[in-house]
Amino acid sequence: MTGRFEPGQRVTVRQITELMGVSTTPVREALGRITQDGGLHFAGPKTLEVPVLDSKQITELEDVRIALEVTLAASIIANANRNFLKQIIALNDEFVVLREKGEFVQALEKNLQFHFMLYACANKPFVVRLLENVWLVTGPMLGKLYPRYSQEESGVRYHKAAIDAIQSGDADALAKALVGDISTGYAKIRAAVEDEGQANAQSKQ
Repeated sequence: MTGRFEPGQRVTVRQITELMGVSTTPVREALGRITQDGGLHFAGPKTLEVPVLDSKQITELEDVRIALEVTLAASIIANANRNFLKQIIALNDEFVVLREKGEFVQALEKNLQFHFMLYACANKPFVVRLLENVWLVTGPMLGKLYPRYSQEESGVRYHKAAIDAIQSGDADALAKALVGDISTGYAKIRAAVEDEGQANAQSKQ
């Protein structure tokens, strides 16, 4: 979910078992579930491949995520307490520091944790399950944001706006912050995909 595997990258059960140091059975079962959820597809009898998304597919995932996260805003406001605010502020501070230090993989992990902490606060497990699938499919594309597309402060700005909205109990402001964060992030992913496509086209000329 954080871009550790790149779009188009091929993986096998053996590679994952060696990477994680576990037996083949749980890895095979886990990869089967990920494939069913769209995070991988078969590229051969024993080989799986990370899907390569085009701009239209990225936009579809963006629309789904916006629709789902907006429905969580009121519940997050209703359920948030002082302890939750303390935890999410601390987590966002870690995200900001990692971005500033250029530790982009770790920053992506903190960004993921930030959003899923919000989801957990909403306490709507069926919606969260759908969001997990969106993140699973989108995750490999996130690696394209760093380092080139990481210079803007939009992610930091929208995270702060979300926290401010929770502190003030404003569900509409929280929804607006979530939509802004998603829209700018997916716009950068589309730009990265289009730039990569143009570069590949030029290299073939």
